[in-house]
Amino acid sequence: MHKEYFIKRISFWFLAKLAVYVIVVVVFWKHIYIILLIDFFINWWIKGDGPIDFLKSYWIGIQDILFNKEGVYFVLGISEEGIKTKNGDYLFSEIKNYEISRGGSEPFLLLKTGRRIDLNISWLKKDEQLEIDRHLQERINDLQTSRSR
Repeated sequence: MHKEYFIKRISFWFLAKLAVYVIVVVVFWKHIYIILLIDFFINWWIKGDGPIDFLKSYWIGIQDILFNKEGVYFVLGISEEGIKTKNGDYLFSEIKNYEISRGGSEPFLLLKTGRRIDLNISWLKKDEQLEIDRHLQERINDLQTSRSR
């Protein structure tokens, strides 16, 4: 099994652009062609953009709003061999213990070297947090019981 977990943060600018587009469409929906024409002439006068460049910039702007990839951040990846975090990759054989979150603290890994690695999964959905907790507890407990035999 290999699974990666991501969070998507909605930026202020994304919300501002979306609000402007919604206001323009709602208020000026009858005259949207005039606004586009004015915007085209301003771009042509200031930037020297032609009609194709103008349409490309609008298409890129629409894609940016609909498919914004800048706000997606990697949190954690789990494979059969180990865990990948923003701080590095760790094999399950290097992990001594896994502590779940308690009282608002982040869950963390305790390595055999004594180093503590915070997982920073509190931004994920609750079901994803529980899935990570369950998987890591099972995996690390299985390794600990196999070592003690």
